Amino acid sequence: MTFGRFHLESTSDLSQSHSVVPARPSSHTSGPSDKKKHSQKIHCRWIFLTYTDSSFEQEDDFVNGFRAMLERNSLASSTFFGCREDHTEGGVLYHVLLHLGKQVNWKVSTAHRYLVVSDNPHESINIITRYPEVKYPDFIHSHVEYCEQVALDDCFGICPNISAAQVARYTRKWVEVGQQPTKAAKRVKLIELLPHEYDRDFDSIESALDYEHRRED
Repeated sequence: MTFGRFHLESTSDLSQSHSVVPARPSSHTSGPSDKKKHSQKIHCRWIFLTYTDSSFEQEDDFVNGFRAMLERNSLASSTFFGCREDHTEGGVLYHVLLHLGKQVNWKVSTAHRYLVVSDNPHESINIITRYPEVKYPDFIHSHVEYCEQVALDDCFGICPNISAAQVARYTRKWVEVGQQPTKAAKRVKLIELLPHEYDRDFDSIESALDYEHRRED
């Protein structure tokens, strides 16, 4: 099993790290941590969105709704690239890498108000922004590759340009992770070099680590 090509599980339980911000409050009563979470700022040009429990069964309907949302919020110059994913327990997810065309400075509540696509009260949005230590080309490439793997290259929107040098640099990071001798060492290197991937695909990565080092314990 090649470590970098692990099976991608559903992302409905995205890691709630400091870079993953739910844009719609959960149904339970908000506590202090929830208030703090929703007062955080989104200050960036690129974001990765996952819409869960979408009411749009058909991809074209979601894409049209997404475009309408951008136009409604004076973001029509934005570009996006994404995919549809069937949830293993039913329902549909949509993943979208969005280039806003300008740097925004939104509160999470503002992002929710702007980015909601449907009127489904159960639809929720996970927003991933770039870690400070991650370069934008790496952030972009990571999520483009993710969508292509989920949808088997059957994606929608405009794919960002990714240079051959960027692909090679990204691949070298996975190679460096794979060269680590132990499960713990691989995990440390993943968090150092590929923090978005580790957070986003936590369950799949941990399963791959367990498989590769099944004789280690």
